[in-house]
Amino acid sequence: MNILAPAHSSRSHPVLHPVALAAILTLSGTSLAHAQAAPPTEAPGLPPVTVSASGLQLGASDMTTPATVLEGDDLVRRREATLGETLSSEPGITSSHFGAGASRPIIRGMDGPRVKLLSDGAELHDASTISPDHAVVSEPLLATQIEVLRGPSALVHGNGAVGGVVNVLDGKVPTAIPQKGVEGSAELRANTGAGEGAGAFSLTGGAGNLAVHVEGVARDAGDYRAGKGWAGGNKVPGSFNRTDTGSVGLSWIGERGYLGAAYTRQTAKYGLPGHKHSFDGCHADGDHLHCGAHAGEEDDGHDHGAEAPGAVPVVDLRSERLDIRGELRNPFAGFSALRLRAGVTDYKHDEIEDGAIGTTFKNKAYDTRIELQHAPVAGFKGVVGLQTSQRKFSADGEEAYVEPTITRKLGFFALEEVRLGDWRLEAALRHDRQTAEAQTSGIERSHNGTSASLGAVWKFTPGYQVGTSFTRANRAPTAEELYAQGLHMATSTYERGNADLKSEISQNIDLSLKKTSG
Repeated sequence: MNILAPAHSSRSHPVLHPVALAAILTLSGTSLAHAQAAPPTEAPGLPPVTVSASGLQLGASDMTTPATVLEGDDLVRRREATLGETLSSEPGITSSHFGAGASRPIIRGMDGPRVKLLSDGAELHDASTISPDHAVVSEPLLATQIEVLRGPSALVHGNGAVGGVVNVLDGKVPTAIPQKGVEGSAELRANTGAGEGAGAFSLTGGAGNLAVHVEGVARDAGDYRAGKGWAGGNKVPGSFNRTDTGSVGLSWIGERGYLGAAYTRQTAKYGLPGHKHSFDGCHADGDHLHCGAHAGEEDDGHDHGAEAPGAVPVVDLRSERLDIRGELRNPFAGFSALRLRAGVTDYKHDEIEDGAIGTTFKNKAYDTRIELQHAPVAGFKGVVGLQTSQRKFSADGEEAYVEPTITRKLGFFALEEVRLGDWRLEAALRHDRQTAEAQTSGIERSHNGTSASLGAVWKFTPGYQVGTSFTRANRAPTAEELYAQGLHMATSTYERGNADLKSEISQNIDLSLKKTSG
């Protein structure tokens, strides 16, 4: 996508009441936050943690590519209001920031569609890949573990993640009956900079083969204080963030696995500080953004460097999602596990300015993922799978620079590993087909791509290991990269797609040295 003439970046009260529930749960609850522990090693070492996004339920020390896992107390200390801010202090990771409500992880300088965000292995569907002022519909206060895989080698989750994968694990779908019948956790937070208060609770109960889980978060942060000496005053207008999230889940749990579903609803209101109308009326003129009068025309007299008067724009967001998750161990001969992840999302947000809705963004999507892990064969252990999704995206209003589109994806993948003494070797292969249709113009483009990766880990001496991986990934262009055409005031750019774009190829080499004990 061509972005012409970038300029200086511009731009309901809680319905849940977890504070009262928190006071009750604190007296009797125990924390649900946990790490999936691997068998203990003989020598003292780093605490083993399973990386769910690895595809083979590997430990962090077995990964061929750099992986970061936040869990337990470390995750509690680092959690912020957004996923991007929660991860921004990790090595190699920063975040986009467009006010207090919108922040997305940037990994190795890659962001947007080049960083894939997952909810327990299922893709998150919102509008955050379109623009940095759009929020990620993931609530860090409800996460039990966050995994970050750098680089594109996590091919089991899609070929477009050339920057990396962020997988947020939660407990919304119970996978086991609580040992004492009921367990829960509660958390309260406050900060003085924005006068913020937040509360979260989580409660799971079960008996027999059924388990029920409920959880919720309410957050209310006002405009944050800028301190003395700033010409704009002592507070930043539009830097507030009010978010409410609630979820209820039900699972059937047996000796060989589980099957469950959860409904999650999130609402949010946050401001877009620094918004300007500096480029109102501008248009593309060849490869340049033209904002003045043409020859023979009178200038409109508009000061394109001045900030427009009026209230700070506000994003009013609503997201509803249904998750279905399941796992069956030893489903049939030769296979050790069958896993299912599916989701249906109905996302919408309005951008409100001067009390009126300027633009409405909608994203209705579904995704399904099935994995089949086979038993060891001649020393090889692996997983094969199928992933499919459909996304209907539309924008209506003054900033609707992309016509309504439908994007369909279908992918097949395989991952195999073999262990030879002190070596672990890994290979992955994935093939994807994407079709993106522009509904107004009727233009349709299809892309096919195959991606592959090879990796190895060598434990060359007790307590130390080296790892390497090579990945060649093929990423199909998004519908916005193909069909965008118009002014995007949030970022003060004019975005122009190219319907003839080919697939993007990335080649990546990772080298690592790890000390695992002592």
